[in-house]
Parts: sequence; C-alpha cells; structure tokens
Amino acid sequence: KAKENLLTYTKILSPIDGVVGTIFIKEGSLSAPSKPIMTIISDEKRLIFSYPPSTLVKVGQKVKVAGFNEEITSIYQNAKNSLKSAEILLQNDLQMPSGTSVNIKVLFTSKKGTVVPINALLHDDGISVMVYEEGTFSKQKVRVEASDDEFAIISPSLDKPVALGSESKLSRLPTLGKVKVVFDEK
Repeated sequence: KAKENLLTYTKILSPIDGVVGTIFIKEGSLSAPSKPIMTIISDEKRLIFSYPPSTLVKVGQKVKVAGFNEEITSIYQNAKNSLKSAEILLQNDLQMPSGTSVNIKVLFTSKKGTVVPINALLHDDGISVMVYEEGTFSKQKVRVEASDDEFAIISPSLDKPVALGSESKLSRLPTLGKVKVVFDEK
C-alpha cells in the first residue's frame, strides 16, 4: 500500500492548459518543495507588469502593448521590490516568444481633440499653434487637454495644417507674409 501511495506522486498535473517550456529537473534528480520542476506555457497569453505604488492603476484601464490596445484585467495586492503588479490578458497575439520584454504604455486619461506633435505648440501668452491658411500662418490659441513626451491633444479641434518647429521659428511665421508650403503627409 505504501509503495502504491508513492506512485501517486509520479503524476504531475498542471492547473492550466499549455505546453511544457523549460524542464529544470531531469530523470533521477531529486525534487524539493517549492523548487520548480518545469515551466508551462499557456495558450492564454497574459502580461504581468510592475509599477510604483504611487501610480493610480486600476482594472479596466486601457494600455498600449506593441501597437495593440488592451486593458488591465487584474491587480495583484502583493508587492515585490517595492513595486505593485498588474496583469493584462491579451486579446491580440503579439507573435513573440514567452519571456520577451515589451513596452507597455498605460493610458491615464482619455480626451477628445486634435492630436499634434509637441513641437507644434507655442508657449507665449498662453498656448497656441501656427495654423496655415490661404498662404499665411496665423496664431490660434488652444487648450492642451492631455499630453505625453511626443504628442498633445488640443482643443478646439483643427481641420487645417499646423506648423512644426522650435518655438523661436514658430513665433516668426506670421511675419513672413504669403508663403508656399509643401506638406508632409505624415
């Protein structure tokens, strides 16, 4: 009976569906409690990322991963290295091997307006952009609704081209008079 009982320990069951990844213990080796035997790679793709406790991250919050829009599905209450963890259950296949590092951008606010590069903003007596219309540039006051390192969402919405450049060059545009502009379709 004792030997038959020991045989029950020879079956390894996984709590998830998947395939065997790395095998850490070979035939004839002794295993110990809490020492991993192997990794299981699940068909269900999920990402777990760490963030500072002062950051307001919550379930349902939108994130951008490798160009795809996803959302946070779980927040873990335990901290590791003074960082909290959150999980994203991927809806899109990233076509990357398990264990690959990816950049995750967490969306903290959602606003409507026109998206312009940061170098389109002119900061003098408020915030404005240089709008091109009928061969001339004119200053139009705007309000920045949200921004990051590269882009800003401004209102009111614009349907005309805006100039990009350093603030000193942008401020001189209205003094040029009529100009011919070649547009970059980016």
